[in-house]
Amino acid sequence: MLKQLLAEALKVYSRYNHFENSQEIVATVVVNSVDCMITNQDFTLADKYLDFLDNRILGEFKLMSYQLLSRYYRAKILFLFIDKKKGKQALIRILEIAEYLNNQLIADEIKRLLN
Repeated sequence: MLKQLLAEALKVYSRYNHFENSQEIVATVVVNSVDCMITNQDFTLADKYLDFLDNRILGEFKLMSYQLLSRYYRAKILFLFIDKKKGKQALIRILEIAEYLNNQLIADEIKRLLN
């Protein structure tokens, strides 16, 4: 059901993307959905929506925390399911950025994942 709701929401995204806060709302929906997809090991779909997030929504300074989340989710998939060594290296780089930006939520999640 989550996949269907997300797909329907993104179909109409272009009609609403000029409204105030619409990009933040869509980015929030996408990252929350991607988190569920990773939990369910649906990496192909997670990658598809991360690409959507990276290519269609992100780029504005105010959305940088979502860009960091996107990079985190890609590194998490790499670490947990594809290449532990490369994933760990990516997670460490993202952790450094998160700590520099004082994004404690992402930093704490990465620390838990690495321990």
